[in-house]
Amino acid sequence: MYNFNNSFTFSGETLVYDGLELYKPEGPLPPYTMRIRLKDGTTPDWLSRGSLTQINESPNIWDYTYNKPTWDFTLNGQQDMIEVISANIVGVTSLNYAFYRCTALSSVNYFDTSTVKSMGAMFNDCYNLSSLPLLDTSNVSNWEMFCAFCNSLTSIPPFEVYSSLGNVN
Repeated sequence: MYNFNNSFTFSGETLVYDGLELYKPEGPLPPYTMRIRLKDGTTPDWLSRGSLTQINESPNIWDYTYNKPTWDFTLNGQQDMIEVISANIVGVTSLNYAFYRCTALSSVNYFDTSTVKSMGAMFNDCYNLSSLPLLDTSNVSNWEMFCAFCNSLTSIPPFEVYSSLGNVN
């Protein structure tokens, strides 16, 4: 269990605040996998690396898998992605530009980022993103342009911030 800000804790994949479960994943995902929602009626034809598997229950929900510890530029520029539903990315160390210019992205649910060391420009230019989940940032040292130009962003949780940080926008 990881405790930060004296009130929030992670118990496995479950986010807990003062004893209340705030987020619990819907089921286990394979390692290095992120479940995403696309706009209705869209088919992903933009994948340059990794793999996509459609979830049968819903035609617009897909599992994206990329078996590498650095996810730099993995989903950047995907105009049809509207939500990050859940993720199993324990072991990923870098999310630089992971969602850069995902302009339709409006919702990101909690996922474990405890092994991530760099989040530079992770959500840069995500114009429709209105809030961010509480992410474990205890190992992050690069935040440069983390959420720059997220014009709709109205809520940012209390991330752990260290003096070794780059520019936090």
